[in-house]
Amino acid sequence: MKTKKQTLLFNIFVSMGIAAIIFIIVGVIIDRIFHGNIQMTNYAFSKMAIATVVIGLGFGLPAIVYDNEKLSLFTQTIIHMGTGCIIMTVTAFLVGWIPMHHGPLLMIAILLEEVALAFVIWFVFYLQQKKLIKQMNQRVKEINKL
Repeated sequence: MKTKKQTLLFNIFVSMGIAAIIFIIVGVIIDRIFHGNIQMTNYAFSKMAIATVVIGLGFGLPAIVYDNEKLSLFTQTIIHMGTGCIIMTVTAFLVGWIPMHHGPLLMIAILLEEVALAFVIWFVFYLQQKKLIKQMNQRVKEINKL
């Protein structure tokens, strides 16, 4: 059984890893679109890398809420994803990932894409945990039959 500290550290490393992977994939895609001619000024890359870490922490730290069995899954999800999505949105605005000078439709579209991706990732973890619980319950039934 993991301690709260171990669980928290695990959540942080997983979420920061996911954020870093997304950052790298999007960076490579953008690099390909612009044929390797991306110019960054004013420490843009450093700001984006730090933003990636902040977003990872924004989703990783509140994930500890899933250890609170007194809360429903819905409440846990609202706390976790609400916190993460707010941090992601604020951070994305601060580093310029959501362009404010191209009109509100593009802003809303990018914002919706980011939130949708966050929920897709959450859903994948949900399915994985559901499968694990099913396997554990099956194993308990097998042990009880002996």
